[in-house]
Amino acid sequence: CTKPSRDNYTCHESAACRLNHILKCFPTDLPLSVAELGAGCGLVTLAASQALLARGRGVRCVAFTDHDPWALDRCRENLDLTLSQYEFAGGAAMKSIPFLFKNLSWGDDTEASELLQAALECACEETNEDESGHKNYGFDLLLGSDIVYCSEVVRPLFLTVSRLMTPRIRPDADTAPSHMSPQFIMAQSFSYDEDAEKAIDSACDEFHLVRCLILDELSKEEGVKIQVFSLQEMSRVGHSISGRSKCV
Repeated sequence: CTKPSRDNYTCHESAACRLNHILKCFPTDLPLSVAELGAGCGLVTLAASQALLARGRGVRCVAFTDHDPWALDRCRENLDLTLSQYEFAGGAAMKSIPFLFKNLSWGDDTEASELLQAALECACEETNEDESGHKNYGFDLLLGSDIVYCSEVVRPLFLTVSRLMTPRIRPDADTAPSHMSPQFIMAQSFSYDEDAEKAIDSACDEFHLVRCLILDELSKEEGVKIQVFSLQEMSRVGHSISGRSKCV
């Protein structure tokens, strides 16, 4: 989540801490592809990119997505500002990350397909790989912060999430296919109404997602709630997010 600072917005400390914890759950031997849904000003994506690099993780591709062109312009500005004015661990490496800025309307399968294709081309260009060797390409990590403001957006959102979360087959599997388990991390700084919560449950049933609550501090001042969604068929082969997680 983001919160207002003196002149701009900063990432919520609890959310940033939990993001670091969640990143431990991914295999360390393969670089990740990351996308933010409803990126707004893009700070969540920037924080995730820095966290990945600080942990010594490779990054195949990072995508800022939003339906609003103005928001994508703001993302570009904040990325340029981050690269030019701030010093942080892994700062130099961040300049080598392939960043994408894509219009994405939730529920639009054409735009989701175009995003996946752009991400694949971007990742393969960066690593000099052949696109034909990548089947079922999808993002490993999807991020969203304060993106559900009414129940009507829930189904289109999770339709897009399920489209982008296609498991990636590891190329080093010798005897049997080995898959990476993609995750959608959704953070919020306010409570959803009952209709929105029911809509999320219905979307999880429809798109075969497992919903896990890993942090709920909304009762505290400037509190945050974080949930992680994963594919049902991958839940047994994926890594545990936290021993304190509550799956619903």
